[in-house]
Parts: sequence; structure tokens; C-alpha cells
Amino acid sequence: MDTTSPILVIGGGPAGTFAALAARKHNPDARVMLLTEEPCEPYEKPPLSKGVLVGKVLPSDAPIAGPGGIAAHGVELEAHARCHSIDREARTLVLEDGRRIPYSTLVIATGSLVRELPHLPAGMPHVHYLRTEADALPGDWWSSAPASSASKSRPPPSNGVCRRPCSSSRRGSSPASATRTSAASSRPRIAVTASISALDAPSYR
Repeated sequence: MDTTSPILVIGGGPAGTFAALAARKHNPDARVMLLTEEPCEPYEKPPLSKGVLVGKVLPSDAPIAGPGGIAAHGVELEAHARCHSIDREARTLVLEDGRRIPYSTLVIATGSLVRELPHLPAGMPHVHYLRTEADALPGDWWSSAPASSASKSRPPPSNGVCRRPCSSSRRGSSPASATRTSAASSRPRIAVTASISALDAPSYR
């Protein structure tokens, strides 16, 4: 194994970030590099549909690796790095911009993609898929949003940024959720976020 080459981790999500941190923790002398196609530090995605979407927080307010980001753990960040191919014989990763990065160990943790529902295609009026920071920025899709009570209660994003963690904002509870909380008050509280993945999403008719 070429120990002079870095441990490469492809993927800027939680799996890739924690894999890079674990590799660095396991071997403090190793050079670990995290590659992401996004332009920034890996960040938590749930705030995108909440505080980021309405301009109250930024993705940089919730780095996955915590304060200081992955650099604080001794991990190098390679942004704008979209992978094209892997040369396994040469132990080299080839990026779309032509750069070639040698590796000693390669971890592929790219996560999943947004599954476009057949009856709700991208570009359809009032339909917008949200996965990255760029998706949460205001654009043509925002101006075409219906003038409903929901959209009126969410003003377009502003430059004002709240530095409090997104989890500090209070959420309203429905009678159903209040009933569940009361019934489960004797059990440990566990927060669960349900989502439709690329593999288990049902077909909507």
C-alpha cells in the first residue's frame, strides 16, 4: 500500500464526513482527504427545508463535523470535486476537471440522490426538489410559488442570519403529536425524521 498517498473519502454527507473523521482518529498520522462536489464544508441537510429556506440560518451554521469543521479534526477538504472515474490499477481517482488524485485507501460514501416522482417532475409549476444548499437559494421557483397562506407566512430569504442552531427554534405541536407525547411520557424521548429515499419511495398515482 502506498502510505504516502492520502485516504480519500468521496462524499460530503454524514457518512462520508464521519468516515473521514474516524479514519483520522484511528490513525492520527494519516493524511485524510474528503471530496465533495459542493463548494463548502459538509453541513447538516435538515435545516435546508427550515431555517435556510427562509433565510434565518446558513448551512455553515450547522457543520456536520462541529465547530471548526473537518479541518479542526485534521481532515483536508477538496470542494468542487466531482468524480469521473477510478483507476484501480494506478490507485488514482480521476475528477471531471481532469485532476488525478492518488490514494492509499478509497472510501465511497456518496449517499443517495433525490428521487424524482413520475407525476411530480422537476420544472412542474409549484414543484421544487430540495437536497443541497443551492436548491434552497431563492430563484425562479420561489417567485412562482402559489400565493397561499403558507407562502405568505414565509417571506423570501433575507441577508439577516440567526446564529442560533436550527434545533433551538420552537415548533408547534398538533393535538395528535401532543397525545403521542403524553402517552409516551414514561419512555425515553426519541426524535424521528421520516423521509422518502431513492429506494423505498412509493409510486404516487
